[in-house]
Amino acid sequence: MQEVVSADYPFRVRSQADAALLAEYRKRLAGSYAPFVVLLALLFGYLCRHFLKYQFSLAAGIRRGMRRGEFQVHYQPVIDLRDGSCAGAEALMRWFRPGQGPVRPDIFFAVAEANGLSIPLTRHLFKLVGRDLRHCPMGPQFRLGLNITAGHFARPDIVDDVARLRQVVGSGAADFVLEITEREPLPPIDQVYENMGVLNASGVKLAIDDFGTGHSSLAYLEKFPVDYLKIDRGFVSAIGTDAVNASVLEMIIGLAARLDVELTAEGVETREQLDYLAAKGVHYAQGFLYAKPMPIEQLQAWVREHRGRLPAGGAATDSVPAVA
Repeated sequence: MQEVVSADYPFRVRSQADAALLAEYRKRLAGSYAPFVVLLALLFGYLCRHFLKYQFSLAAGIRRGMRRGEFQVHYQPVIDLRDGSCAGAEALMRWFRPGQGPVRPDIFFAVAEANGLSIPLTRHLFKLVGRDLRHCPMGPQFRLGLNITAGHFARPDIVDDVARLRQVVGSGAADFVLEITEREPLPPIDQVYENMGVLNASGVKLAIDDFGTGHSSLAYLEKFPVDYLKIDRGFVSAIGTDAVNASVLEMIIGLAARLDVELTAEGVETREQLDYLAAKGVHYAQGFLYAKPMPIEQLQAWVREHRGRLPAGGAATDSVPAVA
């Protein structure tokens, strides 16, 4: 028996239910819903099996794709906002599966990381970049960004991987910048500092990619002497809005100024964004406002065609070139 007494009114409610009746009700309820529970369990199991099968299939496809030459590198120009010159480009891996078309980079990179393929894929990127630069050298002042994971940078063989790439392309082909993604933290271990010292002494620069979306902090930046911060496109798209990201963008710009680190804004698509970034002192920009990622031959032609005609920021009135 249960009794509930009102605190405000002179009422009390008592309820009494037969134990056998409650047991019978539970039994009927379980019998009614049991088929649905079984069906949901089967459906969940099928979806898990399908997902794991897709993951393993895609991981095997990445291995085959590297062997069969299905990966390509496209390059997106990086523009110096101070004078409108093309300062370099970012090398972006693309996967074109025969009969299936392109695979989104965020999908195959996630699968690669989950299956221990991120480092082999990065080395394959280095191999393809080396082949491209041998065919189309861009010049010693051309800054080429290469994406690597923090885990790869913490290994001693990253120095050998970069040295091998530079040996393949020869001197004067490009100036390399290693862009470390923020998906995992860069561990403060002796090997990382040693790698930084060796690479810096050889002229290789270091950038933090998608800054503000991952593990970075002021203390993190104070530990590691980086040369560039790359502002994530999510902050750039908030320019001209009241979104929280717009305030975060201003804090990132101020932080970079205090640390004397150069900034590159990703995903610049409008003249409003360009003018805002230039007025705030951001040094470089890349995005569809200038060009989409393109093969190395097209990049070389694009740089020649637009030399001296790219819009800088501020009050400049240059026409924006059509994207490639």
